[in-house]
Amino acid sequence: MKRILIVEDEAISALDLKRKMEVWGFEVVGMVSYGEDAIEKALESKVDLILMDIMLKGEIDGITAHKEISKHQDIPVIYLTAYGDMETTRRAQETVPENYLLKPVDDRELKFAVEMALYKNELKLKINESNQRYQELLDKMKRAVIKVQVKNQGEIFIIKDINPAGEKMVKLKREDILDRDISSFFRGIDGDKLLQLFKKAYFTGDFLQSPVMRYSDENLDLWVEAFIYLLPSGEIMAIFEDRTQELKTKKELEKIQSNLSTLMENTKDCIWSTDLDSKVLYLNKAFKEYFHRVYNYQLQEGDNITESVPSSVKDNWKLLLERVKKGEQFSITHQHQEGQKPNYYSIFINPIFQDDQITGASFVARNITSWKEKEYKIRNQANLLHNIHEGIIVLDRGLQIKSWNQAAQKIYGWTQSEVKGRSEKDVLNTRFQDDTWEKVKEILKDKGIYEGEALQKDYHNQLLTVHLHINTYQDENNQPGYIMLIRDISRQKKAEKKTKEQKVFYEQILNSINDGIIVTDSEDRIQFINQGMYHLADSKGADYSLVHILEDFKKETIQEFAPYYLKARETLQNVEYDAIKVVTPGGRKSYQSGWMIPRLIDGEYQGMICTIDDVTRQRKAEMELQISKKYYESLFENNSSPTLIFDNNGLIIKMNKEAETITGYNRKEMVDKVFWMELVSEKDLPRMREYNKKRQKGDPTVPSKYRFRFYNKKKEIVVALANVVVLPGNKETMVSIIDITDYQN
Repeated sequence: MKRILIVEDEAISALDLKRKMEVWGFEVVGMVSYGEDAIEKALESKVDLILMDIMLKGEIDGITAHKEISKHQDIPVIYLTAYGDMETTRRAQETVPENYLLKPVDDRELKFAVEMALYKNELKLKINESNQRYQELLDKMKRAVIKVQVKNQGEIFIIKDINPAGEKMVKLKREDILDRDISSFFRGIDGDKLLQLFKKAYFTGDFLQSPVMRYSDENLDLWVEAFIYLLPSGEIMAIFEDRTQELKTKKELEKIQSNLSTLMENTKDCIWSTDLDSKVLYLNKAFKEYFHRVYNYQLQEGDNITESVPSSVKDNWKLLLERVKKGEQFSITHQHQEGQKPNYYSIFINPIFQDDQITGASFVARNITSWKEKEYKIRNQANLLHNIHEGIIVLDRGLQIKSWNQAAQKIYGWTQSEVKGRSEKDVLNTRFQDDTWEKVKEILKDKGIYEGEALQKDYHNQLLTVHLHINTYQDENNQPGYIMLIRDISRQKKAEKKTKEQKVFYEQILNSINDGIIVTDSEDRIQFINQGMYHLADSKGADYSLVHILEDFKKETIQEFAPYYLKARETLQNVEYDAIKVVTPGGRKSYQSGWMIPRLIDGEYQGMICTIDDVTRQRKAEMELQISKKYYESLFENNSSPTLIFDNNGLIIKMNKEAETITGYNRKEMVDKVFWMELVSEKDLPRMREYNKKRQKGDPTVPSKYRFRFYNKKKEIVVALANVVVLPGNKETMVSIIDITDYQN
């Protein structure tokens, strides 16, 4: 329901207006007969329309009251008056009323005027809101936008508006851009392409999209794409998309793809990929040659790879694809005969993703035959070299002990004479980690060597953890047997377990901390990152192990972080950083603080401990506080009413320009030097002190608006209307003053 204030000095007329307004469906929030009361009522109530008589009781008339109200609020006013002389009409017109009706007013004319005024005001509010939303949208757009005014029937195009993204694109301020001709400003566009697009959009009204055009002048070198269309207002709107980085990335990608293709075609490694139905997507030269040599078939892209291989290979292939479908990344060792010689290949297998779906698999196979041969040779030689340092036990094919060296005696506590001829099971009772003796024998038969960890018992029936290296051999009767090389790793295992437990313990502590913690090694690669850091980095589940902290992250993530890290590494001193800008790996803009703490052992650099605290909210709050402070200081300074602020003792601590004018004192003479009550006239001083005392106690009965008198610098009496507010939090008091001396006189 619309709220109407009636300002009328004749009681009967006021009551008649009130009755009509309520019959027509409006709420009357008040009826006043003094101009001063009209100002006070309008400012303290939410009013949609004022019906204002011009001639009122009191010192000021309706026109003056309207002027004072307009300084604070934009409320539509309809004048109702019996005076239609030229001077009154002229004064009324200066205040821009919604209507000017002469009494007596016809009811239909009055109702139409009221409804039209309310409608126009509502429409005005909606237009202002729409304009504000349009401006907010324009300012928040990431693309550059300009609005152009057309002159001389489509011959001249003048820039009338540009958004912040546009300023950033052209590296100029808005004030340096507005009111410039489009052809002179965008002179860096090839030829007159842009001007012709503007003309075509203006004359045809079509929505136009330009090809990617190069913009180059003494300051910029960009590639842009323009979208241009005609607004209903006859203005042209142009949206520019910066394609520079996209084109650079495309060229770099093409170069990388070309280099990668050359590398893949000329490498000795076999490289190929298939879809999940085994259809070949790509194969390089090395794999084509390998496939033809092994399976005697010229494999091509588009072929089904399983149609040209034996059934045993086909079955293994299906098992590999099943693992790929689960998203596994893994490697296998593949052995096959090429002639009389076995060949070994290490194959690395990765899923191929498209739109987060697994669509195929890629394979890289490397021939490791020569490496395998060297490995076996080195191991056998190493066994011989370490015989005197490790326990050696010789077993026959039935696992009976034939030999037992001094090192074995030290490990287990038995002499050779005590164990010779006895079963290994009775003496040692070896329990392999993942295998049994039968399975170990099969491995030895296939490869001739076995290596792994096991549990065994000693003379005191205590369990030992040992590392076993088992080889086969032929005895003097040409019968097979086994040589066991044993290394006692019980202490090592206990130490490893204790170290692991300590590591888990400290990791649990670090993971319980909300702040981020990163630990790097001496080569600046990440060794540890706690859960708090994953949260701050917006990258839960990412693998940062061995990631180089200075080289493997994006520039915007590390550029402000790196100088502090380097300083700490160079000086070997703790370095603090505060509220630096960081774009997290997850893409969130943030502010971060913390410490760089070098890890030293015997004075040598071992890596860095980086503590990270996300202070984004705090930083934004500080920035918003600064903006709010500047905003409210600007409002205070530019307030059209004289305004002062004094503390709870009455000492003036702030005043605006209008306050200097009404008092005659400048700020240097007043602020932090004069008590407000020193200016108040003797007659009003007791009342003012009583008001202030009650106000500081929070007494709700003390008025917030009243008249009083004070002395200006010339010692003249000024009659004023005060609006007093106690500021929340610190009990400082703000006083807004309206000079009504002339009206009082």
